[in-house]
Amino acid sequence: MSIKIYFANSVSERFAPIWTYFADSASDRPEISASDKLRYYPRVFDKFLQVIADPKPTDVGSFRGLQLDKDDKISPNLIFIAHEAATREYLGQLQSELNYLISLSDDFTENQAKIKALLDAFEGLKTPFKLDECISELASKVDIDAREIRTSIERMKNVGMFEDRPDNPGQLRVGRLFKSSLRMKYVRGKNS
Repeated sequence: MSIKIYFANSVSERFAPIWTYFADSASDRPEISASDKLRYYPRVFDKFLQVIADPKPTDVGSFRGLQLDKDDKISPNLIFIAHEAATREYLGQLQSELNYLISLSDDFTENQAKIKALLDAFEGLKTPFKLDECISELASKVDIDAREIRTSIERMKNVGMFEDRPDNPGQLRVGRLFKSSLRMKYVRGKNS
């Protein structure tokens, strides 16, 4: 049996296998991806399926309504909330790992607080982005030196949060899972 997720918006309607919903190369086109293949995040599946099966209130919202419609299809609103909850939880898990990969302070508690502040500062920023411009924006939002922000973004890139844009040197883009949990805004266009 194959589980597929329905995507609908004003531009298109399509179905995608569930395993691709949580695959990421920051690009929908792995053939141009710097990593050359999709990354899979099995940890995200678990939370997503838990919320679908038992839609209790999450930190991203509450689902009200029927889980299945009259055609036995999962509610798109429930899919959205489950996806948001799963990606947010995954970012929390990854943040725990970043506390050891990124050093912004010798004091562990202060380091954790600075990493959280840095991750929170991505909210509302555009993706894809010019690295130097993003570093300037982040530095203006948090009390962290620009060189440390650059090093932190490189470490985040190493764990798959960001990816180089092969056709645009000096630019990065955020992965699909992280775009949602970092609350970044996707901007279409070649020279974003």
